[in-house]
Amino acid sequence: MVKRKTSRVRVRVESDKDEEILGTNKLELRKLKRIREEEESLKMSYRRQEEFERQELERLACVSSSFAACRLEIQAAEIFRKQVEALKKRELEKRLISLGYTFNPDDGILLHHHLREKCLENALGFYAILEEADVYAKHPQNLIDVTENYRALAAGNVGYFFTRSRPNQTQPDTSTSTDHVQAGHWIFGKELDVLHQGEKVGVKQLLEYCAAGAKTGYKIIEYRLDPCPDNLKDGPWFLCKLYKDGSYMEVQSSL
Repeated sequence: MVKRKTSRVRVRVESDKDEEILGTNKLELRKLKRIREEEESLKMSYRRQEEFERQELERLACVSSSFAACRLEIQAAEIFRKQVEALKKRELEKRLISLGYTFNPDDGILLHHHLREKCLENALGFYAILEEADVYAKHPQNLIDVTENYRALAAGNVGYFFTRSRPNQTQPDTSTSTDHVQAGHWIFGKELDVLHQGEKVGVKQLLEYCAAGAKTGYKIIEYRLDPCPDNLKDGPWFLCKLYKDGSYMEVQSSL
């Protein structure tokens, strides 16, 4: 009897151990299943993220293409606008010449009317007559050649230009040489106030072009607004009145 009971107890213990092992295996299997499910969920998240990034890249590429197309359209529109303005300018010049018009405004009108309106980017048909040029980077003769198209409008041998650049007074060697003219530099005179209707509207300054130690006769009267408006988008413009008086004088060594 004792042996039989002992055997039954041993069988029960072994059965309990088997159930414990089985329960442990089931628990491990559930853990493995959760791990696999989490891995699958992460893979899905990664795939969704990759798809989202791919779509964003495609969208950005489309936006970039649209911007590039818009830039091309804007550039084309700007070219067309300039062509139209040039045509209007030529027509205006022909009409004014036929009417015997002479462009010879005084200093106050040049500053208060033409230069101020140019700086403020206001539409003003008359300043289509004036050229835009990098005045101090060119030889005066080259600039005078440009003015041949509307020379009949100006009083005498005079050209009017808008420019944003100006020479540095402490380092004035700013002229460029060409195959036909000798390079030189501009020397500065004193600044003088300009009044319009009794109020100061700007200043003017005489610059003379020198080459090989002598004045060449080329002169510029440079005008700038003073006081200058505060709301200028791209900085101030200068107005230059270029002419040649034909006088040649040796430059003083002090200059």
